[in-house]
Amino acid sequence: MLGLGVGFYKLAPSNYHPDDTLNGSAHLYDGSSYYHSNYGDMVTDYGIYNFDGDPNGTIYGFSWWMKPNDGRPGSSQIIMYYFQGGANHFIVSLGPAGNIVVEHYANGAKGSTQSSSAVFTDGAQSNWTHLVLTVASEGEESNIAMDLKVNGSNHGMGSSSLSSSNAISFSGTSTNQYFGATSSGGNAYAGLLDEIAFYNTTPNVSGLYNSGNGANPMTVSPAPVLCWRAEGDFVDSVSGHVGTNSGVTFETDPDELLT
Repeated sequence: MLGLGVGFYKLAPSNYHPDDTLNGSAHLYDGSSYYHSNYGDMVTDYGIYNFDGDPNGTIYGFSWWMKPNDGRPGSSQIIMYYFQGGANHFIVSLGPAGNIVVEHYANGAKGSTQSSSAVFTDGAQSNWTHLVLTVASEGEESNIAMDLKVNGSNHGMGSSSLSSSNAISFSGTSTNQYFGATSSGGNAYAGLLDEIAFYNTTPNVSGLYNSGNGANPMTVSPAPVLCWRAEGDFVDSVSGHVGTNSGVTFETDPDELLT
């Protein structure tokens, strides 16, 4: 999180570097709060959640850091939630077993997958975790492939049972991108999220992870098409767009911003 003239709280080493300029704050979700981006052209402008009528070789991706209050919560907690009408959804959540779970609905058909092993341990997390999820298709009738990187390394993630021919239905204008809960505030996440970035290509995993130190996604190539850096605001760093906040606050305690 870039903030010129402020300190640098590295995400991996447990020390403070006053002469650097990253990570001054993070979004803090309290188990009932959420953020609504209100961005109306995510699908049509950038192809996020959509294979644009020709799914061959199409890919999009998401990068974020997180530090949940409980790595294995009693019920699923929403990290990212997108919906368009009553039949199209894309949901990334933290499951009760500490797995990352993806549910993908298109035209009412549901596909889902989850990480093959737990990403998080039980209880409060003392360390930040960097995740990169990519979604890809090799052909219209092929199942949608999911790939998960955790702290720069491969982490097993299966294909969705939903084929790309269904996913094409994600098109048109929608303003329904939420972070931390559903649109009604359900399945709310408790913990920290930071440096959320969306891509219409494969993200640069090693550059974003930066050996555990984290990096400003806006300075890493390829650049994100949307990016919420949590630098004391809710601004998309790419477009300058500001959404609607429902109770999300900011964590600025150095002890919480390092591991």
